Amino acid sequence: MIVSDLHHTGKMPNSDTDPRRDSPSPGFSPLLLILAATFFLYLPCLRYGFVYDDQVQIVTNPRIASWSYLPAYFQHHVWIQISTTGSYYRPLFLLWLRINHVLWGMNPVGWHATSLVLHLVAVALAYLLLRRTIPDPLVVVVATAVFALHPAHIESTAWISGSTDPLMAIPLIGSLLCWLRYRQHKRVTLLIASLLLFVAALMVKESAAITPLLIFVYGYVRSSEDSQCSRLRQAIRSCAPYFALLLAYVAVRRHILYSEIEPALRPLYTAILNLPAMAWFYFRHLLWPARLSVMYDFDLTRSHSAMLIAATLLVSIATLAIFFAFRRSPALLSAWAWIVFPIAAAIAGTPQFDPHDYVHDRYLYLPVLGLGILFAAALRALRFGQSHLFGQPASRAIAALIVLGAMAYGTESQLFPWTNNLTLFSHAVQVAPTNPMSYEHLAFEMYKRGDLVSAMNLYKKAIALDPQDWHANFGLAVLYYRSEQWAPADFYCDRANQITPDANNVCYQFQTVARMKLGALHAAEIPIRYAIAHWPQVTGQHLLLGRVFVEEGDKPAAAEEFQNELRIDPKSTEAQNALAQLQP
Repeated sequence: MIVSDLHHTGKMPNSDTDPRRDSPSPGFSPLLLILAATFFLYLPCLRYGFVYDDQVQIVTNPRIASWSYLPAYFQHHVWIQISTTGSYYRPLFLLWLRINHVLWGMNPVGWHATSLVLHLVAVALAYLLLRRTIPDPLVVVVATAVFALHPAHIESTAWISGSTDPLMAIPLIGSLLCWLRYRQHKRVTLLIASLLLFVAALMVKESAAITPLLIFVYGYVRSSEDSQCSRLRQAIRSCAPYFALLLAYVAVRRHILYSEIEPALRPLYTAILNLPAMAWFYFRHLLWPARLSVMYDFDLTRSHSAMLIAATLLVSIATLAIFFAFRRSPALLSAWAWIVFPIAAAIAGTPQFDPHDYVHDRYLYLPVLGLGILFAAALRALRFGQSHLFGQPASRAIAALIVLGAMAYGTESQLFPWTNNLTLFSHAVQVAPTNPMSYEHLAFEMYKRGDLVSAMNLYKKAIALDPQDWHANFGLAVLYYRSEQWAPADFYCDRANQITPDANNVCYQFQTVARMKLGALHAAEIPIRYAIAHWPQVTGQHLLLGRVFVEEGDKPAAAEEFQNELRIDPKSTEAQNALAQLQP
């Protein structure tokens, strides 16, 4: 029989004060065993290198190489070193990167070690939370083991830049634990600590905004009130300070990033229309985490068909039905909340996501905790046979060991692609053969390794899949430029500039040089003039336009441009020498 705190009817007990428990709380020996198993499972990651966004976010990021940038972490979006606009405000994540840089420099072993430590700490806190809220040792231990071993956590543990999720989960779960203690002891300092941890979680990753909703659910299911209306009122009072703090955070964040916030790439209704497909993707990966990859063949449909709208309504109705089915069971309702709220937050972010980059397993970091509770609850129903194992019916223990062993094997067998960029993106091409991003990233890796022919072919495959993909067109333009094939370099620069005119100034400079080499001097003026107009403070642009004028024989115009270059960069020896050469 499932314990009363897991499933019951009638009045909900306040488990903070009610001493009635069907089983004693589990000790810490199971947690130590789970942590040890998780550590050895992810131990191979210590041999891995920097991959994917690690190159830009860590290896070549000057902002984490000096403490002088610390105030700027709180004044700009997280990608300010490469883009003037962005949607992510994560100052504490940047601080985490800075601390790691101080400790390890560019040694990836240390970075991977601390990423693993984050996951282990999150697992330990999840155990404490379950131990506090569910009085069934079996559910606590099994749910924690699922959270520790589930393959969906590979992206958040084996990838250094993916550590945002465990780093965010630590203060989020800590906030819940402090709030639970506040409910019991009524000490204001505990409430303040909970609110501060909530803010810390928000400043690691925006998806921590689900915390007030989790507080609401826990406040509802743990209320000692008799009537449902009274429980709802008490839950609303519990989460009200958190919602107020969330509104203040949103206002401050908007003020700080006012001039930097990146406009949405697509309207919100695309997320609504694709809710069934995205929800199915995440639930499928929760239940069957096989063939995991950094990229997937998932694209947003732009159809406005009645079928999609009907499917969205069905998903919403089904979600609400599950909510009402679980509302009399505190543990199951909390499991519902851990699954639904983070996935909903991931789907809500769709308008800001890059094309062909809509779904990721790291968004399942918290939902796995809900899955663990549901699995443990289902496991409780197994009780046939008379023999026992580990203090449980043998059928139950064997089923748990089989599932947890399968999860551990799934994690161990799917770690290897994260070894380096070549293995990561080669695997992505196999798993997502219709996603142009897979080919783009693999093409860039082949280019870095000196294989230009393979890189060109991969970029061409990406363009064949999506002719409007800016990254693929720009990448191919760069390769043709580096190999001095000026006509195709001009062609693909032009395509890239038409697709996204304000992506960067480099493409305009390359196109100018390509047209100069082709002898189209008047045409060469057009891209560099556009670059100067849109990036007026970038050095080298006036110098390049001046050289175009030199080729055209217009020395006064060339001299003016060289002077303009010196106004931006007075120490430019190239501009000084170019001016000297114009003198009679």
